[in-house]
Amino acid sequence: MKQKRGPKPGKEQKAKALGKTGKDLASQISHFLPVALQDDICDLVLVLDDLDCHDEINSTDFFNEAIDATPGAEDINRFIVFAAPEIESWLIADWQNTFAVDYRFRSFHAGLRHRLSTSHNISFNNPESFSEFNPDTDACREKISEIIIDAVQAESEECGIALPHFSKREHSPELLMIAKAQVIQQKCPIFAKFYHFLTDTGE
Repeated sequence: MKQKRGPKPGKEQKAKALGKTGKDLASQISHFLPVALQDDICDLVLVLDDLDCHDEINSTDFFNEAIDATPGAEDINRFIVFAAPEIESWLIADWQNTFAVDYRFRSFHAGLRHRLSTSHNISFNNPESFSEFNPDTDACREKISEIIIDAVQAESEECGIALPHFSKREHSPELLMIAKAQVIQQKCPIFAKFYHFLTDTGE
């Protein structure tokens, strides 16, 4: 059977996987994977998504089905990993190398950490356990990223000074650049699978 051709170059510019999640991310796999296979440039498919309190096994199966639906991709190597419940849990796990040292947050990080722990029940030793699935929204009942935003604002109001606002889009990627994977994997079992995949592959 002739392999289906990928999308035309003009259409590729309209489809961006960055920021997509769940079904939207799966649709991007269906869009871009045929192009990679057509050009013989795909040795491994790596899928990274927020778990958002969904079941890990079902979510893995969902993305595997999206990959397998592409002709020629059935036997391709793949690794599907999730940030649970979202990628900010990794920043929480390695607080001392992220918020505690970043020039925008270090001056009030101790108060922020206390607020997140006591007022919002975020576990700094097991941040992947935060929140629970809400079937009405098909997502977590609470989002760590939104709680951090609100907590920073609350700290600003309590201190009576204008503190830097937290932005998921801006600050999360920057803080991840200085986070230590070795530390995160000790507190995040789901992330640890990704960590060991990367370290084992690098050997």
